Amino acid sequence: MFGRSRQAYYQREKYNYKEQLKDEILLQLVVKERKLMPKLGARKLLVRLESRVPEDLLPGRDKFFDFLREYQLFKFRK
Repeated sequence: MFGRSRQAYYQREKYNYKEQLKDEILLQLVVKERKLMPKLGARKLLVRLESRVPEDLLPGRDKFFDFLREYQLFKFRK
């Protein structure tokens, strides 16, 4: 299939599905935290989530910042 093996194709599909689920769960958690504390910065938000969320669900700092920017949830400094 388009220069890839069948196995590689389905492995990629499975990976994309898992990543999409992780993003949806993380988005729900971030929106919930933002409702409680709307002006909370990205770093402190990540620290608050680290204590409640399994380690494999949370991305690193830079990827988390990119995630917030993607969904327009990143709060910029004044």
